[in-house]
Amino acid sequence: AEQDAEEQEQAEQEAEEQAEQDAQDLAEQEAENQRRQEELAQLQQEAEEAIANAQGQIDESNDEIDEINDQIEDIRDEIQTAADLNEEAETLEDGSNGAQTA
Repeated sequence: AEQDAEEQEQAEQEAEEQAEQDAQDLAEQEAENQRRQEELAQLQQEAEEAIANAQGQIDESNDEIDEINDQIEDIRDEIQTAADLNEEAETLEDGSNGAQTA
């Protein structure tokens, strides 16, 4: 009976030690999970900032492209105006040549 009591006491002590170890393991696991969640939150924030910066750069580039396209359109208009003036000058020249011939 005394041996049974000792064995039971030893079994209870081992179970208590195991429970303490399990609790410690769980606490460590929870701390690691918390650390990882904080790390993920930081990475997510950094990613969102990077996306916002990239979007800002894209918007700036698009604005610059719009400005360049406007300049191209202005140059095309100037070229067309010059072509119209040349045509008009040639018409006048032809007319004055015709008048001189007559």
